[in-house]
Amino acid sequence: MSYSNFSNPPGGYANTAPAKPSGGNGNMVPKAARDLEIPVYGKKGDFTEKKVYTDGVGNYHVNHFIGYFNHSKSPTESSIKSFNTFFFEKFYHIFNRHNVAKIGFSDYKYNGKKTLMFSTGGSHEKLLTIYDSPLLQLIVPKVFLITPNFSVLGGIFHKDWVSIEMLDDGLSFFGSTLKRNWAEEQEIENVKNLAVKAITSGMMDQVTAFKFALNFIEVNQHHFLAGRRSWAVGYNKQLKKWYVETMAFERNSQCEYSMLEKTGILREQILNIWINLLVNFTKYLENFDLLPLSETDNPYEFKESYTFSEKRVAYKVSEGKSATALLQKPWVANALKRHPGLIKGL
Repeated sequence: MSYSNFSNPPGGYANTAPAKPSGGNGNMVPKAARDLEIPVYGKKGDFTEKKVYTDGVGNYHVNHFIGYFNHSKSPTESSIKSFNTFFFEKFYHIFNRHNVAKIGFSDYKYNGKKTLMFSTGGSHEKLLTIYDSPLLQLIVPKVFLITPNFSVLGGIFHKDWVSIEMLDDGLSFFGSTLKRNWAEEQEIENVKNLAVKAITSGMMDQVTAFKFALNFIEVNQHHFLAGRRSWAVGYNKQLKKWYVETMAFERNSQCEYSMLEKTGILREQILNIWINLLVNFTKYLENFDLLPLSETDNPYEFKESYTFSEKRVAYKVSEGKSATALLQKPWVANALKRHPGLIKGL
């Protein structure tokens, strides 16, 4: 279930660079740290979808999470659709019930679809712990360590945007990762403060600090993944059990995120987030637990060597350089039948 962590193909960075300050002789560096001005650019609410084939970098990733439960409802097409509608409409509440991240619906729409804003937790103390990693020290400037209550993964700074829509058949819904094409005022202020502290503390000269600030904002506009995730509730006739599941087809969106992934932080977050979501679904539905699974149940997941978490969620992840080969794996093809939104229109 491991991910390989390398990506740096051509075109890995965004096509649109942040606007540069105008005027002068081309020297963008302020004369003093206090004069540092980061340009405001972009229109709020303007997004670009990050598609897995054209906007991702490195290996393709697929992951699938599933949990089973009992319910008094008869497994009719109508009841299955009603469960999926419930999941879609209550997604915000279900996700946020107990999780390592949080989301909120925004006021913006992308192509008429609702958008969600994901943000992870984090603290200054947590960052200090993980900063012991030599690799992370190469990726994350030490300027973060002089800013109290600031985490490179925290919701204070980075937010991932997703558009969300229900499929026409009502049997699943999916989200598409987005790049926001504007800079937030608080984001600009945060990065400016970091750059100024880096200059005044001697960690960076003014040229390096200014370039760092512009590049950090540009990278921060991207969801850390390029691709889609789908969710569904259904009924397994063989097991005579209901199930709730989620599946994703994705890549890293930027080379910087591919480097950060080498620490294992991002992938650990993915496992925790989606395991918690499936547990939350049945808790929010009628406050009951997912079912424990045994080999006598013989679910499909046992045949495909899924990992079974302590929270009764079975999951499997895989990656590869070829999307075609990955999608043709039996366990992927089996789950993909229930999640057509992952490749719709691609």
